[in-house]
Amino acid sequence: MKRMTTTERFFWSHAGYGYNPKTETRAQGRRRGAVALAYAEAFAESAGWTFEWVGDQGVTADDVNHDEWCRPSCGIEHSVWGCVCKSGTDVLASLWGIVDPSPNYSRIVEAELAAEGEAEIEESLTNV
Repeated sequence: MKRMTTTERFFWSHAGYGYNPKTETRAQGRRRGAVALAYAEAFAESAGWTFEWVGDQGVTADDVNHDEWCRPSCGIEHSVWGCVCKSGTDVLASLWGIVDPSPNYSRIVEAELAAEGEAEIEESLTNV
């Protein structure tokens, strides 16, 4: 089996994963997910897609179950964001209600949205 690229290793280390225990090991599923995200990231870049991060207007941390993921009454002002994947002016995919995204998490969100956008385009081409 070939070695993972730096990009694949990033997603292997930082992204979530799933696996089908009937057909693969946990490690195989994790690697499959990392390779897919690395591919989606590269595909979006080569296609010239952009990712726009915008404040999720009117949404606060309390609206996204603040007390379930943070200390109650933490006193920290959290920011809530949305990310939009675009091809030119066309919106391909988006995700909202993202609280305080780190740079690593932002990269994962963008790759996930790229994968979703690619799947939408592929489906629209096969349903012509």
